[in-house]
Amino acid sequence: MQLREYLKTHASQTGFASLLGVTQSAVSQWIRGRIPAERVLAIESATSGKVSRHELRPDLYPLAASTGASGGGEASAKGAPEDGIQREAA
Repeated sequence: MQLREYLKTHASQTGFASLLGVTQSAVSQWIRGRIPAERVLAIESATSGKVSRHELRPDLYPLAASTGASGGGEASAKGAPEDGIQREAA
């Protein structure tokens, strides 16, 4: 969800600005342009993740690469479970 959409349905610019300790004018500028890097994580947190860091700044927070169908990544490929617990082979 984009910040603009979030604010239309969840909060006013003024209320959101107050929550983040900035001016309404700053929030308005964010909607029209690029959000400062130092504000991205605070916005994501204030929206309970409804507006993700990737949606706010994909240049800084690209989508994570897929780990494949097994979802196990590197650890599973080498036979070590992700939880770190060693199990005997069946």
